[in-house]
Amino acid sequence: MPGRTDKARSHLPAPVIAAVLAIIVTRLFNLLMCLWHPEGPSHDGVFQELSALPGYVLLFSVLLVLLLAELISAGLLLAGWRSGRLIFTGCLCLPLAMAGIFGGQVPGVTDGLDVTDVSQLSIHLLLQKIPDIVILLMLYLPASSRYYFRRK
Repeated sequence: MPGRTDKARSHLPAPVIAAVLAIIVTRLFNLLMCLWHPEGPSHDGVFQELSALPGYVLLFSVLLVLLLAELISAGLLLAGWRSGRLIFTGCLCLPLAMAGIFGGQVPGVTDGLDVTDVSQLSIHLLLQKIPDIVILLMLYLPASSRYYFRRK
């Protein structure tokens, strides 16, 4: 198109900015809520008790790596790398796969649920993933987002 410069094409589209901010804010808020329970019972010594169980240490390590991967994907998204979208999509699929592997016994995800009722667990997991699905839609559907990631 006449009148368009390369400088105009390099600007971040609004859906990408909103998605990156949503990723960073929600992940840091989730981390804060895991470490500090404002109205929940006191968990003094819970990490020491759980650290004796090898499965929980492995699960905690995987979740920390997942958090770091999501934050790295946010940086890649700002840089315009397509791999940022793929990494974030993979990070969303990993907890669902973990829930399937552990038989729905993922701590923090199944609190207050009857894990024997598979439909209740499925609905709960889907409700938790709605914000992430909206973020994915902002990264894949708008034409400005598609063009932004296609340019590199």
